[in-house]
Amino acid sequence: MNILMYLLALLGLLLVVICWQQAQKLGRQQRTTLRLSLVVVSLILGWLSFIAFQENEGTEFAWFFMLFHFSWLAWILLASKAHVKFNDKTVKTVKSVAAEHNWLYKSSILLLAGPVALFSSILIALCISKLFIAELANQWVLTFIIMPIIWGALATWFAADEKRLRPLLITLLLTAVCYGWLL
Repeated sequence: MNILMYLLALLGLLLVVICWQQAQKLGRQQRTTLRLSLVVVSLILGWLSFIAFQENEGTEFAWFFMLFHFSWLAWILLASKAHVKFNDKTVKTVKSVAAEHNWLYKSSILLLAGPVALFSSILIALCISKLFIAELANQWVLTFIIMPIIWGALATWFAADEKRLRPLLITLLLTAVCYGWLL
């Protein structure tokens, strides 16, 4: 791979992470136009970085480079902003609190975050890999690379969202679209 293109793609990914970080800071201050422009710039930079990786190494390695470099760049930025909060005061004991949700709610979250999110992530990953890659072996490799990421994102969304119906409907819609496209 041409080292200059590789470094430019890495710089683009670094700027993507920085733009997302700045957009998150602006989100708390309610500046929506500047925040939206940062998101658009980061998406454009991410796409250009993907194209730079793709031109030199192919689509499969471009996906790998994007996922790999995003992760360590994000970890470096997070670690540079982290502060250890140390408190010398004694910790007060707290009485046990009753559970906010009953066992039925918790069981439904476990069911949604487990098998439902897994099945949906497999279909979505297959759909994405068939969309970008022509060779069958490479489609399976990309599917195995991105499926756990999608599964984790869906499981986190199911567990974190207060409205259980919203992530369920969107996931079922995506699953139906992917299933229909794969047939």
